[in-house]
Amino acid sequence: MNRGAGVRWRGILAVLFFLPGGLSAQLAAGSWMADISGSYRYAYLRLSDQSLHEYTIRADFHFFALPRLAPGARLSNDFVALNNDFFQSSGLVFSIEPNMRYYVWKGRLPAFLQGGLYWQREEFSQSFGSDDNAVAEGRGFSLAAGANLFALNRACLEGLLEYRYREVGGARQPGQQQLIQRSLGLGVRLRAWLSEENAGAETQGPGLDAVQSGGWMAGGSAGGALLFGQPGRYDVALTGGIFLVNRLSLGLSLGVAGSPNAAEGMEHVFSRSAEPFLRYYLPVADNLLLFPALGYALGKSESITSFGFESFTFNTWRMGMGLDNFLSENLALELIFSLSGRNVSPTTSTAARDFDLSFGLSVGVMGFW
Repeated sequence: MNRGAGVRWRGILAVLFFLPGGLSAQLAAGSWMADISGSYRYAYLRLSDQSLHEYTIRADFHFFALPRLAPGARLSNDFVALNNDFFQSSGLVFSIEPNMRYYVWKGRLPAFLQGGLYWQREEFSQSFGSDDNAVAEGRGFSLAAGANLFALNRACLEGLLEYRYREVGGARQPGQQQLIQRSLGLGVRLRAWLSEENAGAETQGPGLDAVQSGGWMAGGSAGGALLFGQPGRYDVALTGGIFLVNRLSLGLSLGVAGSPNAAEGMEHVFSRSAEPFLRYYLPVADNLLLFPALGYALGKSESITSFGFESFTFNTWRMGMGLDNFLSENLALELIFSLSGRNVSPTTSTAARDFDLSFGLSVGVMGFW
């Protein structure tokens, strides 16, 4: 190795292992890390004259509630649809995996142990002369060990060795017994990391003082959503929250929603819900704060049809990304894009529980003090 190459390698090692500020602060309470990925694919199958639509979304986050201790969750959603003039089929798989991570070493290469539970729901439907729908659920657990290598103030490489156990049913073959899957995987990924110590240079303008510990927020929003296979719905909500630590807010949203003419024979649907949520605010530009948000809503829906009255209860998980544009120190325009999955259970009939997936967009005004 020539002298120039040796100097370059020593420079790279110095950046990776002698980062300024120390890594102990990275594991302090209030820090968080996350990564998200997604894809969409469209294909036309000429031989069978069929169109294929497929998308995948993956999200993983952890929040340090205490030094070294970080509860978190993985969310995964896969959807594929195949259709032509005579045949349509679709498959939807949603999984959630809450987990707990503890860092056993705070050195230059922080190492951790992790354990989690797993739940999966799969739905399959096809139409070929008559509708055929099936649902299957799965469950399991995982055990893992890993470490983080910090390359930038806001990013780190994470290596993870993980054992997974799954008991998974097949919606496409509802009579089949659950399959047991065991796997051992090793992977590396890039994760975003943020804490008060490594936040970098602050942006200028209104907004930063509004998201400090002990502050409050309140406002309202209106929006709509696009459900797969159904017309859209509208909703309005009142929202309020408190900042537990700098930039992290815990809040509650009370909403009402309607879906006029949502299906054949249906005249009107009206629902009401309560949704606790978490947000973490990130300064991205002057007057602009970006926030990922997680929520879980419980509610009740009522519909009046030509066949009578029906009532439903539902629970909804929601993950989204929002943007606050501060017009002043205490007032912001708010835009939120979200992905929601909803379980619906009839209360006035013996029909099976249903599940729907939707993308939503809402706009509103939020006050801070």
